Amino acid sequence: MKREQRRYPRADADWSLIINAGEDFLTAKTIDISAGGAFICCQKSIGEAARVYLSFIDVPSLNRPLPVTAEVIRSNIHCVEDESRPYGMGIRFTGITNEDRKIISAVVSDHLGEHDIDWREEEPE
Repeated sequence: MKREQRRYPRADADWSLIINAGEDFLTAKTIDISAGGAFICCQKSIGEAARVYLSFIDVPSLNRPLPVTAEVIRSNIHCVEDESRPYGMGIRFTGITNEDRKIISAVVSDHLGEHDIDWREEEPE
């Protein structure tokens, strides 16, 4: 059995976002999300190791966009769930405020029915 390598628990999510990938601005949807990254589907493929700027625009219980800088760690995954956004990719957050990471962690915790998921970058003392 393969060992789970994700650092943070993930929850299903259907959040809209805008991706700024250099000269391209793309709309996308999340499939799942964690405090450390997400799997998203969009209308154009973005290569691995690309740096992208994301703006999540419909985070539950948040009345503002949630900005994140991220790195594409997996790409060219087919998204069968959404014909208008067939290109899937795994992204790792590289620039996110602690407040925003905590907001995502709280949403994931609520979705999974857990409390106090550790979202911090450092190991607790």
